[in-house]
Amino acid sequence: MASKGKKTALAGSELAPVESARVAGRPHPQETAQVTVYVRPRSGELPSADELAQPGRRQLSHKAFKARHSALRKDLSKVTAFARAHGLKVVESHASRRVVKLSGTIEALNEAFGVELAHYEHADGCYRGHEGPVHLPKELQGVVTSVLGLDDRPLARPHVVRPQAEAAATIQPKAAGAQGFTGIPPGLFTPPQVAQAYRFPAGTDGAGQCIGIIELGGGFRQSDLTTYFKTLGIPQPDISTYGPNKPGSIPDDDIEVALDLEVVGSVAPGAKIVVYFAEQGSSQGFVNVVNEAIHDTVHRPSVLSISWGNPEVTWPAMAAEEMSRVILSGSLLGVTIFCASGDSGAANRLPGGRIAATFPASAPGAIGCGGTRLAASGDVIENEIVWNNLAEGGGASGGGVSIYFSRPAYQLRAAVPPVPPAGFRAGFWGRGVPDVAGNADPQSGYVILVNGRWQPSGGTSAVAPLWAALTARLNQALDRRVGFLSTALYALEGTPVFRQILVGNNGFYPAGPGWNACTGLGSPDGTLLLAALRQMAAS
Repeated sequence: MASKGKKTALAGSELAPVESARVAGRPHPQETAQVTVYVRPRSGELPSADELAQPGRRQLSHKAFKARHSALRKDLSKVTAFARAHGLKVVESHASRRVVKLSGTIEALNEAFGVELAHYEHADGCYRGHEGPVHLPKELQGVVTSVLGLDDRPLARPHVVRPQAEAAATIQPKAAGAQGFTGIPPGLFTPPQVAQAYRFPAGTDGAGQCIGIIELGGGFRQSDLTTYFKTLGIPQPDISTYGPNKPGSIPDDDIEVALDLEVVGSVAPGAKIVVYFAEQGSSQGFVNVVNEAIHDTVHRPSVLSISWGNPEVTWPAMAAEEMSRVILSGSLLGVTIFCASGDSGAANRLPGGRIAATFPASAPGAIGCGGTRLAASGDVIENEIVWNNLAEGGGASGGGVSIYFSRPAYQLRAAVPPVPPAGFRAGFWGRGVPDVAGNADPQSGYVILVNGRWQPSGGTSAVAPLWAALTARLNQALDRRVGFLSTALYALEGTPVFRQILVGNNGFYPAGPGWNACTGLGSPDGTLLLAALRQMAAS
């Protein structure tokens, strides 16, 4: 039986309250909660992004991944014994996902993990959490990599921009039963029009692929989707859900879900689409739903779109490291993961002139997606600059340098600033974000339908699903998963595959040739990207 004796701190689990938060009380000792314990992979540690980039590395099947990188049965058993010794119930144990989910009373969780849970209030809301580290007995040290769920502070918000009422009022679809629009405000696009401007490969629609979309709230109405795709003259995509689809609860969340689904569904209508809903935007809910999507052996998504995130500085180190491991697991399985880089410029809504990259876009295994303002007619791009409406009280493309993750090998030739601004670790050379870009400015935004209302929308939330749809079409054309794509993308820096964004800034970092911390490598020419990937495969 696991010992109830002396415990020591779990490395990286130290927590401080959210800025300006104060203790507002204690949960009732008999209130119940659920936590997720992550354990080490049997390989000891997953391959890094640099190792994934090495020539000749092959994607793994789910069976091969389980054999090489799943949790050891003895490690799962140790966590189960620990739980039982502390009066906790094992809800689920999964070897490939490396998780043991536990439930119990607050009293039992406090005792088991050596914490004192409290309710905290701060300017933006409230949460349950603790101060200091999580504690574990000797037999679990080196076995457990993280414990998520004791602290349920929100760690993600949708990177979507609310529409202006006057722009929404002028969007006029044709009469019921007819396709198309009688009026769209100048400068706005439907998603297929943006795909046309970026020359997505002809003769592809994502057939044979599965695109997963991560959502941490809200939902969609089938009536909206039916009307939307019919109006655009696009066959109804095959859409299924995982988790609770709850439209109508939070307007911004519903806009996010509609934007993601309608971009992916109209640009890659031949793909199967699975929307993975999580109950909450805490570290536990966020990390778990991405993990579940990656290891979904029923739908087997080849691409994931994640339009949610938060400044890195708000993420506890332990949670960020675990999410990074989960994303690397996806890369091993050949899943390409796109994450929005944020909608508030380099400042990322932080007070006091601070700046920060957005996570999980900054995870080395993810592809961060920045934003532009696009002017185009058909497949001719007339102008494209950094999205930045900060002067008008609007948003801007997120971007910056990671404080958690060092610069990966695929960025060694990119002009990532060597040291983040003052206040971070001196001499640390972090990963740069974003990697790629696409149309995001709501003034050149996307026409969507949400809760029965036609409206424009934008944000880097639109760019992640746009690139996800492009990648599904690339996979279809290549008849394989491109998987970990970052190395190939950076090898194409400065080529016509990317439209370099040379004008603008995101409130701190300027645009410029090659990679920049506003729009990464630039926006895509999908046809040239396909040709380049074919040439790389043949060489």
